[in-house]
Formats: sequence, structure tokens, C-alpha cells
Amino acid sequence: MAKKPIDKKKLTKWIVSGTCVLAALTGIYYYAIVYLLADYENMAYITFSYNLTMSEGQTEPEVIIDKVNANSSYPARFRIPGELLGYKVTAIGDQAFSLCTRLTEVIMPETINYIGDGAFLNCENLSKIRFSPNIEFIGTDALTGTAFLENQADGFLYIGDSLYTYKGTLPVGTKVKPGSGSEANTVYLDDTLTSVGSGLFKNQTGIVSVEFPETLESIGDSVFENCTNLTSVIIPDGVTSIGQYAFSNTSSLASIDLPSSLKDMGIYAFQNSGIIGSVTLPGSLTVLPVGAFINNANLDTLIVSEGVQKIQDYAFQDCSALENITFSSTVNWLGTGAFLNNTSLVSVVMPKSEDFSVIGESLFMGNTSLESVYIYSNITSIRKNAFRDTPAFKSLVLLNESDVATTAEDLVTIPNTVTAIGDFAFSGSGLSAVIIPAMVSTLSEGVFKDAVNLASVDILLPMIGNPRLLTVKSAAFSGCVSLTSLVLPNSVTAIGDSFLRNSGITSFTFPTGITTINEYSFSGCSDLTSITLPAGLVTIKSYSFQECDALTSIVIPASTMYIYDYAFIGSTNLTINAEIATKPLNWKTNWNVDNLPVVWGYTSGD
Repeated sequence: MAKKPIDKKKLTKWIVSGTCVLAALTGIYYYAIVYLLADYENMAYITFSYNLTMSEGQTEPEVIIDKVNANSSYPARFRIPGELLGYKVTAIGDQAFSLCTRLTEVIMPETINYIGDGAFLNCENLSKIRFSPNIEFIGTDALTGTAFLENQADGFLYIGDSLYTYKGTLPVGTKVKPGSGSEANTVYLDDTLTSVGSGLFKNQTGIVSVEFPETLESIGDSVFENCTNLTSVIIPDGVTSIGQYAFSNTSSLASIDLPSSLKDMGIYAFQNSGIIGSVTLPGSLTVLPVGAFINNANLDTLIVSEGVQKIQDYAFQDCSALENITFSSTVNWLGTGAFLNNTSLVSVVMPKSEDFSVIGESLFMGNTSLESVYIYSNITSIRKNAFRDTPAFKSLVLLNESDVATTAEDLVTIPNTVTAIGDFAFSGSGLSAVIIPAMVSTLSEGVFKDAVNLASVDILLPMIGNPRLLTVKSAAFSGCVSLTSLVLPNSVTAIGDSFLRNSGITSFTFPTGITTINEYSFSGCSDLTSITLPAGLVTIKSYSFQECDALTSIVIPASTMYIYDYAFIGSTNLTINAEIATKPLNWKTNWNVDNLPVVWGYTSGD
């Protein structure tokens, strides 16, 4: 008996219905749902997505064409569907048709309003495109490598009302101006232009100056990227957005005035530009994006206007001439490495906003001239690497509401509001004295590592209740060659390896709750003359007291059940006084590899 053929339409309906039910049940309706049209005849090569979360003005989901499989049997004459699963197709995604080399013609429905970056990149045989009349955005390199672009005449190329690109190579000395005219070495923009498309003048190294029409509202992505001879740009008031990489690698650009109308800026918009002097961030720009001015080596002054709230990661990294920063009171966030490797910055006053509570990760790392940072009592956290490799840094000063210093200028006073200090936060810094507040429960890994001038550590105790400090992590004071003494509260129950390795410590008494001395804790402490181990000590690990040349005596408590190999190697002047009568079985074979003298059954009266 012959099998009944499968009804593809019903099967598709079941699959779609089942998927929708599953989405509702699992709560994933906030995310893009991706479908492969395996059950649509002749369209198995399309992958598309849509988001069920409605944007402003949107009444139903809108479909994005994500990818056409370049290795599939897609048609050379490609008619993009106006609807998929009953929803309008409005966008062609980034690189959606890239490398579809058999493609010769594309027909778009009127619903398409967005064409993503590289949408038809390297579709070398694509010579004919019928664009939607409603195109609002065309991404960088959307048509690069197509026969369509190759066949266009040199000059400006408009797609509908959108200015897409300038085809051809502009000669050195070219000026860009609004309006019309016949001035030599000048190209003219439509004086009613409202937006400049992505990549319009990308790689046009001949351009030296740009003046936009007063009607301009937005500058797209990568518009002047790699225009290395561009020296001046006039951006009119009214521009609300500047795209990512818009002025990236404009090494001759000497100045920029950001308009007071600017609301949005894309990542790395001015990276590697040549801006000399100052930049003022307008208050309308609430968020400065990642890497916005990274590696602006000639920028020396930053003014942050009232209204700016966030400066994101690496925004001013490697601005080696930056020496003056003025923050507004509205700033509440400085991202990771926002001022990383700014080698000219000497002093800075942090934002006063009550919402500014975190000194971010790697914020001032590598600021080799930084000496003083002024903060307010709103700070609750100093994150990892915040002041790492700042050899001149010596002052963290607390200001009151009247901007008057309430702590000494010659030490690092961590505010009482701080509860967490990140790994390597002050590693390699130049601080000589630090006050650690009572609310800190952990001294993180390498927090003061290689702070070679650190001579005084004051760990505050709470006014009421027990000390909060419980843990000192690995290498916390390693390499602190000026640190001769350190007192930890008895609340500390764990100390990591390399704790005081290669430091200048001369004597140390362990907190009473410590049961393990970890690897390399005092390795290389050549000035150590006195050590007091806790009565409940259980374990001494390898190399704990390696090459402690000045240490002549140590008392091993009777509770010590484990001593690992090479624990005292190289401490050639040491006598080991063991309270236990004979060597425990768990002490490793090479625990005393140098055959140092041992007094068994030692008592304090001996």
C-alpha cells in the first residue's frame, strides 16, 4: 500500500505553530527567533529572524534576512520576499548575501528600509539591483565588490534619497562643501542633505577639509575612516548622531567641535585622530561610547559638560598628552580603561555625583605621571588594576561637599565607604602609606604587589563589632621592598601564596586563626629576622621560607602535621625548633633539604 504523501503546507503550519507555543512556554519572546526555511519550496537557502519585542512605532514583528547560503542553490535572479511567515521583510542584515557569486540580479520589495554592512559584499556578478524606494540606511561596504558598483560612473552615488558613497578616487587637496559651484579640487554635497551614509568617503586620502550643509542631522559609520590628510571638519548644530569609526584614523585632523545637539556617537568614532588641544563633550551626549577617542596622542584637555553621564571603556586610552580633565557632576560611570596609559596626567578630581561609586577596572593603569587623585565619599569599590603601574602615584585624597581635602595629601586614604578593592588595584604604584578601611573583608590578589615605596599599612578596625578582614590573597604585598612591618588582625583566617615574597619585612606575627602557610609566603625576604607562627598551624607548604638569610630561629608548633618539600631551602642560618618530639610521618622527605639544625621537643623555656 502506497504511503500517503506529506502535505508540506500543513507540516509547515504545524512546525510554526509548535515553535510559537514553545516560545510562549519558555519565555523567549524577548529574543530573536531564527528560522531556516527548510519547508518552503525553492527557499531553503534563506535564514531570517525577527524580534517579538516591539520598537517605537512598530505594530508587529518585522523580519530581517540574516543569511543566504552562498553554497546553496539560490537563484541568480533573486526576488526578496515581501513577507515571511506573514510578517513584513524590512531589513537585509550584515553580509546577508556576501560571496553569493552566482547572483546577477536582486529585486527588493517596497518594505525594505535597511541594508546592513557588507550586505552584498563581493557578489562579483551582481550587476542589476532594483532597490526599495523606502531605503533609509545603507551600511558600510554594502555594495563593495559588486558589478553594480563597478558599472557606476565616478561621483556621488545615491540610492533613493540616501547618499551611499563617492565612487572614484579624489585627488589630494580635495575640499568637500555644501551647495554647488566650480571651485577647483572641490566636491559639493546637496545643501538639503540630512544624512551622510556609511563609508561615504572611506579611504579617500585626498580629502583635506569638510564643511557639511546646515540641514545635516546624522553622520554615518566610517564616513571619513582612513582619510589621513583630513585636517578640518565643520559639523553644524543640528547633527544628532555620529556613527562608529566615522573619523577613525584621521591622523591629520587637528580639531573638532562637537555640536550641542549631538545625542549619539558610535564606537571608536575618533580613534587614532590627530586632534590637538581640547575636546568638549556636550551635555546632550549622555553616553560616550567605547574607544571614542582612543589613541589621540595630541589631545591635552577634556571638558565633560553637565548632562554627560557615562564614559565607556577605553574612551581615552593612550591619549599620551592628556593632562587636564574636568568632570561634570552628572558623570556616574567611567568604564574599564577609560584613561588607560595616559602618561601626562598628573592630577585629577573625580566626579562628584552621588551615583558615581566605582573607580573602574584599569581606569588609570599605566598613568606613569599620575601623582594625586581626589575623590568624594560616594566611592564604594576600587576595581582591579585601577592604579596599577602608576609609579608616581602617592595620594588618594578625600574631599568634602565643599571640595576641601579632609585627608592628608601624602598618603592613600581609602574611604570608609569602600567594601571591595580589586586584584592588583595598587600594584606597581608609588604609594608610600595606605589606610585600609574597616569595611574591607578581602585584600585581593596582588593588591599592593611591587609597590616598592610602600612603608606603612594601617588596617582600621571597626568602632563596634569584630574586624571584617578575613582573607589576604596571593602576592598581596609581594615585592614591597620598603615594607618592614605589617600587622594583620586576628580575624584573618586565610593568606594566599607569595604573601610577602621578596618584601622588606623584618618581623611578622601570624593571626591566630591561620592554619596554612602557603608557597613562597616569605621567599626572598632577606631581612626577615623574627617570625611567630600561630599555635594552631597545620601546614607549611613548599618554599614558604626560601632564602630568608637573616632568619636564625623558627618555632614549629606541635599542631603542625604537614611540612612540604623545600619549605626552608636556602635559609642557611636557620635553626628549626620543633615542639613535637619526633618528625611526623606527613612531613615530606625533603622538608629540610639543607639539613638545617633541628631541636626536637622544643619548649619556650629552652
